[in-house]
Amino acid sequence: MSPGDRSCILRYASGVALSVALAFGIGWPLSFLGAILTAAFLGNRNPRPNLKATFSIIIAIAVIFAVGSAATIYLYPYPAVFLVLFCWCLFLTFYAAARGTSGFIILLFTLALLLLPLIGGPEPYLALVVSIGLLKSATAALVCVHIAHTLFPGGTLESEQIPLQTTARDAAYSAWLSTAVILPFALVCLVFNLSGAVLPLIIIATLAQKPDFSAGTAGSRALLAANIGGGIVAIVFFKFLSATPQLGFLVAGFFLLALLFGQQIFSGKPTAPLYGSAFSTVLVLIGTGTSAYGDQADAKFFERIALLLVAVTYVIFALSLLQSINVRERWMGVGRWVGVKLAQIARRLPV
Repeated sequence: MSPGDRSCILRYASGVALSVALAFGIGWPLSFLGAILTAAFLGNRNPRPNLKATFSIIIAIAVIFAVGSAATIYLYPYPAVFLVLFCWCLFLTFYAAARGTSGFIILLFTLALLLLPLIGGPEPYLALVVSIGLLKSATAALVCVHIAHTLFPGGTLESEQIPLQTTARDAAYSAWLSTAVILPFALVCLVFNLSGAVLPLIIIATLAQKPDFSAGTAGSRALLAANIGGGIVAIVFFKFLSATPQLGFLVAGFFLLALLFGQQIFSGKPTAPLYGSAFSTVLVLIGTGTSAYGDQADAKFFERIALLLVAVTYVIFALSLLQSINVRERWMGVGRWVGVKLAQIARRLPV
């Protein structure tokens, strides 16, 4: 293992542990998302963001959340308009992801896009609560990223070494495919106000960013195995945590788990992304329920395990369906038709 690899692994573990300490030591709505965002940012060899870029990100996030909250509050009562804008924004988010935008930003925007109307739509004041919670989580994640980079520098890729962005055509192809995966589930949740579907939505939003991640039978099995493995690790960790419900044990446990998973994530092996997915599963499962240690804690935890399996199975089924019987090509045809119509409308608008 090279010194650069060791720096990446230690930076990953320390950043995750620090974000967990902040999330559960201080606590705020959706605080556990801070650890997930930190892991998403540090789970690669991207260089440290400078302070100007960091403040720009925070300001941009604040503006996006303000606009999203206003749209949820004022447009949610008009379902037709709201759903059209929701679908279009979802596509644009995945398109930006395919064009090389930071996975940290894309994950945050996707979560905001999904959670704001789901939680804040029926109760408008909750849109502000969700926005503030997500903004705090994003800010805490960026702080943890800077501290981790300061403690363990090195092992990152220079800008010129980062792979080239995909073409506009390939990005549109990937974005339409991601949208096709997540849109049916998201629409069902929004139409029927399924606020209890937050956990599956988070899992699906994370997996749908890489629509070819589980391509083929072997890839689907690997993805399912990775998430089941993450669920097993989460069960074992939860049992220990139930016996020792202390913040210090929680932080130390996540530091150790991040070290173990980080060795595989930065190994350079083809299976490295699967370990990142498995660790995200651990963060989501533990993060959404560590506050409950009563008699019903085990039942609620295994309920989250079941929801996880439902979400992963749905993603695998949706991708398999899109990659068979030409459904994928037909969906892309719909995307091209919509693009042509929007271009025609744009040309008719007064300048």
